[in-house]
Amino acid sequence: IQRVFLVSVCVSLAIIESLKDFDIPDLSIKWPNDILSGNYKIGGILIENIITGSKIKRSIIGFGLNVNQKSFKSAPHASSLNAITGSDFDLDEIFYSLIEHLHQNMIKPFQLMESELYAQYHAHLFKKGQMSTFKIHDDIQITGTIEKVSIDGKLVVKLVNGDFQEFGLKEIQLLY
Repeated sequence: IQRVFLVSVCVSLAIIESLKDFDIPDLSIKWPNDILSGNYKIGGILIENIITGSKIKRSIIGFGLNVNQKSFKSAPHASSLNAITGSDFDLDEIFYSLIEHLHQNMIKPFQLMESELYAQYHAHLFKKGQMSTFKIHDDIQITGTIEKVSIDGKLVVKLVNGDFQEFGLKEIQLLY
């Protein structure tokens, strides 16, 4: 249970791998659950884990991907595969590619591959190592660099004073 975020890591990497097959450029993972091309969100992941005792009994994985949508009036950081590449995509082809990559990632003994998977995840982590501005509780802004995501799924940020601080879901927002 302490490594439940590894499911999210595997799902994120499966989506990135699938989208690379379609030549989608500049792919990254914006912690905790967004898929980006450049600075634009093209997809998101939701995972519900059903836990019994200290084990994950089942995970329900949902993801959305903007494929052929052309306009994003109320979402300035959103885009689609079509808007990025200028090409229309076959929804079934995208869907089956995503499912196949997801299947391949989830049948691996991913708990034994934890270090390798986190290395791949961190290699795709949006704004990793770049000075960035974040909003935390009560709209306070802080500056720092994303260092990594911890084993328990917290974002580790190195603040400008050199201190490291971990943030859980909904505790921090990257401003970009």
